[in-house]
Amino acid sequence: MGNTKSEIVYSVPISDKVPGESCIYRHPLCTDSLVITPHYEIQTMQDAILKTFTRFEHRQCLGTRLLPNPSGLLSTQGFNSNANGQEIIRNSSQAVLKQNQVNSMYQQSIDDLNCCGGGGYMVTNQTNIELNIANPSNNQQKTNPTQANQQYFSVSRNNGLLKTQTQGQYNDQSNNESNANLSFQNIVYQQDFGGAKTEYERQKRIQQIQLSTNLSFTEKQTLIDIENKKFELQKASILTNGKSSLMGAKQMAKGGEYCWKTYKDLFNTVKNLATGIRSLQLTEQNDEQEKQTLDLVGIWSRSREEWVIVDCANVLYNNVTVPIPEQIHASDLSFILEDTQLSSIFCGRNELERLYRMIRSSQKAQVVMSLGNLQNIICFDEFIPSILQKFFTDQIGINVITLKFVIDKGAQLPTIPFPKISPDNIQSFCYTTRQDNGKPIAAMLSHRNFVSFLASVWNISHLKPQQDDVYLSYLPLSHIYEKVSIYAALYAGASIGFYSGEISTLIDDMFILRPTIFCSVPSFYNKLYQTIQDKYFKKTEGVERWINEKALEQKLQAHRQSPTADVKHTFYDNIIFKSFRNSLGGRLRLAFSSSAPLFSHVHQTLKLVYGVPIIQAYGCTQSTGLAFITNALDSSEGHVGGPTLNTEFKIIDVIELGYTNDDIDETGQKIIRGELCLRGPGIFEGYFREQEQTSKEIDKNGWLHTGDIVQLLPNGSIKIIDNRKNIFKMPQGEYVSPEKLERIYQQVNSITDICIYGSPIQKYLVAVVVPKKDLVDLIAKEYGLPTSSYIQNCRHPQVKVDIISDIQKLAQKQKLFSYEIVQKIHIETTPFSILGLVTPSNQLKRQQAYKLFKQGIDSLYEFDS
Repeated sequence: MGNTKSEIVYSVPISDKVPGESCIYRHPLCTDSLVITPHYEIQTMQDAILKTFTRFEHRQCLGTRLLPNPSGLLSTQGFNSNANGQEIIRNSSQAVLKQNQVNSMYQQSIDDLNCCGGGGYMVTNQTNIELNIANPSNNQQKTNPTQANQQYFSVSRNNGLLKTQTQGQYNDQSNNESNANLSFQNIVYQQDFGGAKTEYERQKRIQQIQLSTNLSFTEKQTLIDIENKKFELQKASILTNGKSSLMGAKQMAKGGEYCWKTYKDLFNTVKNLATGIRSLQLTEQNDEQEKQTLDLVGIWSRSREEWVIVDCANVLYNNVTVPIPEQIHASDLSFILEDTQLSSIFCGRNELERLYRMIRSSQKAQVVMSLGNLQNIICFDEFIPSILQKFFTDQIGINVITLKFVIDKGAQLPTIPFPKISPDNIQSFCYTTRQDNGKPIAAMLSHRNFVSFLASVWNISHLKPQQDDVYLSYLPLSHIYEKVSIYAALYAGASIGFYSGEISTLIDDMFILRPTIFCSVPSFYNKLYQTIQDKYFKKTEGVERWINEKALEQKLQAHRQSPTADVKHTFYDNIIFKSFRNSLGGRLRLAFSSSAPLFSHVHQTLKLVYGVPIIQAYGCTQSTGLAFITNALDSSEGHVGGPTLNTEFKIIDVIELGYTNDDIDETGQKIIRGELCLRGPGIFEGYFREQEQTSKEIDKNGWLHTGDIVQLLPNGSIKIIDNRKNIFKMPQGEYVSPEKLERIYQQVNSITDICIYGSPIQKYLVAVVVPKKDLVDLIAKEYGLPTSSYIQNCRHPQVKVDIISDIQKLAQKQKLFSYEIVQKIHIETTPFSILGLVTPSNQLKRQQAYKLFKQGIDSLYEFDS
């Protein structure tokens, strides 16, 4: 399906071949030397970020979308009142929720309903919240924002969930709006009915609230009814001076527009934050084998602007960012906290609640959850429920403060000067997974590594971002792929908009933001492809289906014949495929896919239907995210391109797996296959406190042994075909340790042996299982089968049903993530030890097992394409 264009050469040899290895290959533009920096004056990421702030200070930088809620109440977010003049708040009479009843509801929601996973709180029949009127003796309602002692509250809704009500005291001693000063004294939780999955469920919960509290919420009404007394939510525009600050909301359109900070805003915030971090002593010093002192700062959150703010502060002031994966098991979180001895973590309120639940679960199980040296939690969200504050402070001994508090603290002090930073200084950790035990392990990435990444992008004109680009960030910033994408956008002076927090609204976010650059993973593109197939090809009939198929066929033909591999077509793009492009905002010019190979048919269809090149990239944490990338002018699929300008590679024999530099393909042609090795300034500095593991992966000549098995194609590009390590990536980019999961699943009573298999191009895990004879005999007895025939009885469909049920029950009990749960099984009747698949130390010979069971494994994925 399309040959690689002959004029595109991805790599060239720069050395002779040696036994057991290929030649060393580089990008055609780097035959003499690799590219180290994007510009000579840029040696560290501190240089790069400072250059960005000075060049683009008035351009918009970070954007967050504010969503309206279903009942018509606008969502709110905190802003410095002197940032853009007027601020909007909602005011009412002095109506507040009883704090103790709210805390009771909050406690019940977390403990009994597991907090619904989204930061909202489910309504149950047992919930009984009263709404009282503060100062009932004061019957005079004050609505003039310039009057003294005015009470205010704001209703906040995030991700569709009604969350907070804020009470504040307004004081104006001079009766002058420009001197207004709003001081918030109390923040409490309001009942949620937005976590419902369906409109029917939401309406049912509204009725429950109305019955138990006399509250009235309607679809179009923005009134709170309390015992037939209506207090209208009024808007008050307050002019504030530079010293004032308040919780407010930008006036926004019905669809939920993006609110932006400029590069100047970001720079000022970053400097104040760094000063606050230093004054409050929120970093933890660690000596990495006496090479350098590392000031560690943890971040645990989804992709959001506060993550970038904290990271930029670390970049400029020589702190080391320690990203904690958003979705993490309690045991792995404890390991990271012990490993790094972090004293402070920046996180969102959702993560704060998750930590609360982790600790509570361990307490109920009478197991101690180690938090290492954790002393401070800095919450990105300004509202922290008092029950959480009290729990962490009084019971755990951890100080909980807000990001705003740290920034305000820094703003009151002289800005600390920028320290001198060396390219060798560690800038960030990035946790990956050990292949032997599945535990987290921290790769250390230096300023040189990240500057090298910028160099690899900036010297390819059709790939680098531009000032007028808009980038949508939604992938986890704890992954190196998203982190370096943010750095590229910042260095270009582009605008970065963040998704609203829910994958289900990602397409809507794209429609509102209208990005020009988008980075994602194969799982997202696979869903887009399936939607197109279901809606426009499989379910259409007659002329409509013929037109769609003909349009795609004609575009494909034109694409193959175009000297520039153009994916656009004037007629078909404007008539047939326009709605597709507009659904993603209508401005997309580049899309990137990484973390796993993209199916060729998916790649081909999407780039033609949406009229945008989809660039495939390959890299790993240890190569600072990018090592190979395809050319936008290449019309072929099925490979990940050639090396970047800062990378050289070679391919070494893996004889035990049957891959060598002298392989022969099915046509009799010689091909080069083997393990991919990388070298260059982008290769990481090693693992934190794991010198032995570092030496296993980086040899004495500086070559990183990736473990990925590749095939070198005639034009110098590579194709990923296998992996020699016992860890693999899923399509979404998550790493899976089969050994770790096999140890867990061995607890299933119905299993004797299990071998788990996964692949970057398959959506879920499968397993080869040897059932226990007791289970098979029980099923045989139930169905009247002779118990003497174990092999025959293993073929009964109920055997698979029972084992999968047991596996999923255990997975739920162990709180495994969805991608760690085996979805299908192949039944094997001979124990692995008899098949010669077990080592003397009782370890599974994995590659031999995969080879032996290949036919059975392939059959489990047979109907998924």
